This record gives sequence, structure tokens and C-alpha cells, in this order.
Amino acid sequence: MTLKSIRPLLAIVFAVQACTTASRQSIPSTNNAGVSGRQIQVIEFGDHPDPNTGTPRVLERQGPWPLDIQSLSAAVEVAIGRRPTVYDIRRGPVVVGGIQKLEETTVGILGVTAVATRVSVVMDAAPTPVEMTVTTNVTAIIGSETPDQRHVFAAVSVLDSDTASRVPEIFSTREPGVKPPLKISGDSIQPTAAALEHHLKGVVVEVEIDERGNVSWAHAILGRYPSASDQSAIEKVVRSWKFAPATRNGKPVRVITNVIAEYPS
Repeated sequence: MTLKSIRPLLAIVFAVQACTTASRQSIPSTNNAGVSGRQIQVIEFGDHPDPNTGTPRVLERQGPWPLDIQSLSAAVEVAIGRRPTVYDIRRGPVVVGGIQKLEETTVGILGVTAVATRVSVVMDAAPTPVEMTVTTNVTAIIGSETPDQRHVFAAVSVLDSDTASRVPEIFSTREPGVKPPLKISGDSIQPTAAALEHHLKGVVVEVEIDERGNVSWAHAILGRYPSASDQSAIEKVVRSWKFAPATRNGKPVRVITNVIAEYPS
């Protein structure tokens, strides 16, 4: 074979190699360990699926939503007019094709760029999927903007490795492998006039309990009767309680859960 006859073949080989190289360079590299240590955190707010839950959409708000749960709960309260309760939480690496499955919400990771993550969110109460792009170190809230249909919300945050190390990982007692905390000591709450009048036996309190069994914060879920001052007094007592910490696979972890603060019988 002469050099003249080989030249067309060499041109084809070089063209194929060039296309292959360009194709490889245009595809973002990912691996099973996650994208540059990026973490996705999903929080469910609300109760079980409600047939009156409206069509979900990304809720807009001036300024970024907070990343930590306590501040985020307070911001959602301002936006929707009531304090949401945390129902379930998951955090894991950002991996294309990865899924975070919560009690009532499923979040799938569709793709990533250098600054953002594309996700699909399906809530059981409103099974129409919502696709959105979440910028790194930003939280997006999904739920109904119609006041009488605000029953279930989901918050999706994407954290880079540095931010993830500063935002404490908090587990739900609904996550498999998590053993709930057990109360060791603490005073009883005192019954209020409304509690006596309506024969209430106690109050549900949402609490964050750290790895040492201390209550980091508490929010009394009051219902119709107790006043704001009653709420403050109840939360003050519960913050003084001591627990055997929750564990995950035998290791103490920080959790958010509901406890019952009973009135003395």
C-alpha cells in the first residue's frame, strides 16, 4: 500500500479520534462518590398526604431561603402564615441518577453543572413532578401557594463540601437505622387554665436533640387553646430536658422529632 493510498485512511482515523475527544470533554464527569463532595438535603414539612393539597410549584421568596432547619422553619412560617413541622429528612451525595426517598417525597437527581443541580421532585400528596434547578448553597421550597391548600411542603438544598461541614446533619427518627432518643430527666409542664378547662393531657413538642442528648430547640404545637405565654413556658421546660441521644447504626446522632410533654395527672 502506497503513502498516497494510506492518507485517506489516516484522515478518517484522526477525525474519529478528534470527535471522541471532544465528546468526552463535553460530558461533565461524575462518580459514585458524588460531585466534588456536594450534598443534597431534602426536608418534608407537614403531615401525611392530604387530598386538598394543591398543585405543587417552586415558591418564590425575596432573598435566599436559609439552609439550617431552624431558620428555614421560621422563614416558611412567615411565607405561609403558620409554623410547619418537620416530617422527614434525608441527606446524601449529589450523584446523577441518585434518589432520595423520604416518607412522602421522592427527589431524583437529573444532572449537575459546576454551580447547580437539576432535580425532579414528586410528593405523594400531589404526584405531579416538579423539575427545578437548585443553585449550590441555596434552598428551594416546593408547595402550594393557595392558602387553603397548604398542607405539604418539601425543601431541597444543595451544599458544597465546606458548607455541608458547617450545617449540622440532622436525622429523622423515620429514617431506617435511626433509634429514637429516650428521655432521662426533666420537669413536667404545668397545666394551663385552657388545658384544665378542656381536659388536655399534654402537648406535642417538636424538638431538636443533639448528639449529647441535649435539646437544642423546641417548638410546642399548641392547637387551639394555649396562649403565646403558655407556649413559651412549655418550650422553656422542654429545653431543660435530658435524653439518651438517638443513634444511627449504633452511633449518637442529632435528630429532630416530636415528643409528648404531659401534664401531671
